[in-house]
Amino acid sequence: MFNRLPTGTRKIILATNIAETSITISNIKYVVDTGFYKTKSYVPKSGIDVLEVSRISKNNAVQRAGRAGRDSKGKCFRLYTEKCFDEMKKENVPVKL
Repeated sequence: MFNRLPTGTRKIILATNIAETSITISNIKYVVDTGFYKTKSYVPKSGIDVLEVSRISKNNAVQRAGRAGRDSKGKCFRLYTEKCFDEMKKENVPVKL
């Protein structure tokens, strides 16, 4: 699909936290990390599953940054401060449904 793009255009790919470890696309130079991910939760009162927005962990942040520059130099732009990064949990705690 990306091979048909005109010369000189940029590839912009928006992905969820699912793509952090399960996908590698060549020639990605830049990653924008919002610092959030969606997680599935069960709401007993309504009896339905919902997707909640949660903060990522330091491990997630490192994994996202690693998506940039797999074949050559790349850069990750984080939309949060260094202080926020320092305050992140090392790992996400799994949610028991």
